[in-house]
Amino acid sequence: MTEHATTTLDPSLAAARDLAPLLSDRALVTERLGTLPPDLVAEARRAGLFRLALPRALGGAELEPATIVEVLEETCRADSSAGWTIALGNCTAFLAWLEPGTATELIGDNPEVTSACAFAPTGRLTPATGFRLDGKWSFLSGCLHADLFICGALVMDGEQPRMVDQRGPDWRLAVFPAADGSVIENWDVAGLRGTGSHDVAATGLAVPAEHTMASFFEPARHGGPLWRFPFFTLVGTLLVSFPLGVARRALDEFAALAPTKIRPPGPASIAEEGDVQVALAQAEGGLQSARAFVFDTLGTLWDNRPRRRRAGYRAAGPLPAGHPAGHARRDHRGGHGIPLLRRRRHPRRAPNAALLPRPARGRPAHLLLPQLSQAVCQGPPGPRPADLHVLAR
Repeated sequence: MTEHATTTLDPSLAAARDLAPLLSDRALVTERLGTLPPDLVAEARRAGLFRLALPRALGGAELEPATIVEVLEETCRADSSAGWTIALGNCTAFLAWLEPGTATELIGDNPEVTSACAFAPTGRLTPATGFRLDGKWSFLSGCLHADLFICGALVMDGEQPRMVDQRGPDWRLAVFPAADGSVIENWDVAGLRGTGSHDVAATGLAVPAEHTMASFFEPARHGGPLWRFPFFTLVGTLLVSFPLGVARRALDEFAALAPTKIRPPGPASIAEEGDVQVALAQAEGGLQSARAFVFDTLGTLWDNRPRRRRAGYRAAGPLPAGHPAGHARRDHRGGHGIPLLRRRRHPRRAPNAALLPRPARGRPAHLLLPQLSQAVCQGPPGPRPADLHVLAR
């Protein structure tokens, strides 16, 4: 008798899927408030969605990178503003670049701590007893409910930045309690309105030297394989879920909308138009290829990560700008809009025309538009959807 292995769903992924319908249902409220509602913040905290990459030593989940992407992808698919806010709230992962005792002191007994972060060195760290921090930072998503601010600043030497050999200016991230900074509520936009990405300022704030970190240049202070990833590779792991989740929602919304829309003068819905089917199939293939690229790359990095700190280790950075995942866009209409995926033509797609006649290339859309009848299939026989691996889930 053959025994089949069972796969146990990660608790964080299960929690994200449970919370997703509520995030989606409350999306309009999030947009109107301009920030994630307090009760949804509390639900996300209880679900552990703000400590996905926080070191276990600090009470975090310290999940594998692929699982982090899957969890955040669910929240971004549910609502773009909520997903982005939750992803950025996981910047507490960067506390791994502080000494463990210092990070423990900052978190206290609150493992559900959230953060808002800005890398740009628009602050000044003036040496004093430790440092005195002055500055103003923009686009701190989720700052209204954050417990910690993590902000970029240059260590000053008089009126000029202090220089570090073979590095340049002494650029650090300073960590301080959100209560010690001030929020300048100036986030009045259309896209991602619900992220509450206001400015934050600090004036003459005393910051101990041990509460600063040169994360861009130095290895993490915590142990564990996740911290063998270079800093910006970890940042990319947190953020790549956003285009994947938003694009998935956009295609789902379009597939639901297409059967209800008619383009004059014809009586049939646009779901029955060959060009629409081809475009949808291409978009679906592009998204799934982008997603496969992300997980394949993360899997390779994870399998080949150094078992200990090694000088000069570099892993892959963010997705290439021309990658299909980078073509996801947001289109907001009247506050809470439905995200729509806009795709650009790419010369490398041209060979596909030689493999499949154009009408046949639209057939995979029938997996996404099941209400279409077989009679809608037009053109000469070609590979059936089941033969097209681009739609294999």
